[in-house]
Amino acid sequence: MVGGSLSSGRYFSPVDERFPTAVLGFQASTRLGIGTIHAGESPPQIRIGAAWFTVIGVLRAVRLADDLDQAVLTGWHAARLSPTRALAST
Repeated sequence: MVGGSLSSGRYFSPVDERFPTAVLGFQASTRLGIGTIHAGESPPQIRIGAAWFTVIGVLRAVRLADDLDQAVLTGWHAARLSPTRALAST
């Protein structure tokens, strides 16, 4: 277990997993210029291939998992429906 936790926003709920939502790793969020997700504000969106995803959370840096820091996590259902069929590396 790597012990990843959120710095802002939230993880996926069962409903979120069916929609194009994403949780960003720390480095991915930094590279994309996305800092804090604030409740009540319009969330940022990112484009993966031809699809737009709403960012619902940002992970804290995970020292033991560089891949997780650079990741863009999506729900399984949304990832399967994405036209690219694979998530682009940031």
